[in-house]
Amino acid sequence: MEDKLELLKASVPIATVIGVVVGAFLNSNLARKEKIRDHLFSYKVKSYSTIAESIIVIKRDLLAIRNDLLLEKVISGKKPIEIWDSFNKVRAEQALFMSDKTKHNFFLLEGKIFEIVKEDFFWESDPSKESIDKMIIIYENLGMECDKFIERIQRELGITKL
Repeated sequence: MEDKLELLKASVPIATVIGVVVGAFLNSNLARKEKIRDHLFSYKVKSYSTIAESIIVIKRDLLAIRNDLLLEKVISGKKPIEIWDSFNKVRAEQALFMSDKTKHNFFLLEGKIFEIVKEDFFWESDPSKESIDKMIIIYENLGMECDKFIERIQRELGITKL
């Protein structure tokens, strides 16, 4: 019985050392994974910031066209096809850090921007008052969709919780 007690007393320091080594190893792995996760999240924030900036520019271009239509001026800014092209360029450049949800929202917004490209093509062949009014409404709605898209990005990043 005393031999077993002596063996138990002798194994306590060894078990303690083994426990400390295992704990340190697990802690270092978790810290490394957390550091990588933080680093990737910072890239995602930079990517989403770039996306938001480009959406704001696109919205500004769309509303400039709407204002030209309201004032019955010749459209002086970018054409809808140019806006659509710049939108697709941003999507391609920032696709690496986009979540599936954001990619889906991007796809939906792209369809709405392309709708303006199609409407602009038809409007050029028939620039009547009714078609101008229809275009103005479409541009206003798309401006609101751009705002909604930015809000979705903010929610995904957790900015709205701050």
